[in-house]
Amino acid sequence: MLSEEALKAAGPSCEALHAYFMEQSVNGVDDIHAKVDASYFESDGELSITVGFNDMYDLFNLDSLNISLLRCWTLRMKKQTEEMHCNGGFLDPQQPSGSMLCGFYVALNMLDLLGDISILKKASDYKVPIGRANQGALRMVQGMLCEFILKEIVDPKGKFFDGPADNP
Repeated sequence: MLSEEALKAAGPSCEALHAYFMEQSVNGVDDIHAKVDASYFESDGELSITVGFNDMYDLFNLDSLNISLLRCWTLRMKKQTEEMHCNGGFLDPQQPSGSMLCGFYVALNMLDLLGDISILKKASDYKVPIGRANQGALRMVQGMLCEFILKEIVDPKGKFFDGPADNP
């Protein structure tokens, strides 16, 4: 899926998730499942997230972040606010149908906002960055997301682990 050079550029978390992906693919598995308590997205019921390996391909190649990956990113941001002892709430990041919003930019803005949370007085104080994000910023999001998926979804000790993926 990725060349050795591209894997090295992506970093150790992406390399490890890529290795897991390749190992599971050989066994006929084509997705990863996460189980999320209703309280995480202020929803009525438990949420099941399925990250398809086709979506992982897009993540590895910095093509896009679909809704399942944005939900994983939002869970990561929620975990970070808890570690910072901030009282932050997150809605399900479901994008409107037909939206052209790029998931990587949504993720970068969430990260930027979280970094500024202690100095913002009101929502209108936040200024959304405009312009293209550099490759380093995209790689940072990619690495952070891969690390989260490995530790919190794939690892049986992870908070959002939902059992082994079913073989077809």
